[in-house]
Formats: sequence, structure tokens, C-alpha cells
Amino acid sequence: MTASRTLSVGVIGVGGMGTRHAANLHRSVGMARVAAVYDVDAQRARQAAAQCASPEVFDDPIQLIRSDRVDALVIA
Repeated sequence: MTASRTLSVGVIGVGGMGTRHAANLHRSVGMARVAAVYDVDAQRARQAAAQCASPEVFDDPIQLIRSDRVDALVIA
């Protein structure tokens, strides 16, 4: 990864801790962006996405992991 490239992060599991990780990435990590989220509770995934500039919400964690849009994962 070069210094000017943004790291696209997927977050799997956006309960309490996962949502905090996603929000911290969104607000505090300048070279990262939340690109995708997944949670077994689809409504919770949509709520977390709304807090992070609306990344893609996946309905299958394996599809998120395999996505070309995701460079790194947080599994919470």
C-alpha cells in the first residue's frame, strides 16, 4: 500500500464493539474508510453503515470477505 492510498475496511459484526470499531475507523483513521459492513441483524448493519458514510451493507459475511472492494477486515 502506498502512502496516498486509502485502506478499505470491512467490518463483520456491528454489535456494540463492532460499531465502535467502525465509528473509530470512520472518524479517526485518516488513511482508512469503512467500505462494507455485515451483521446477522440486518437492521443493525444498516444503522452502523449510516454512522460511517453509508458503506455497502452485505447480507453474507463470506461475500464481504471475498469482495474486491475490501482490503482489510475487522471481525468483532
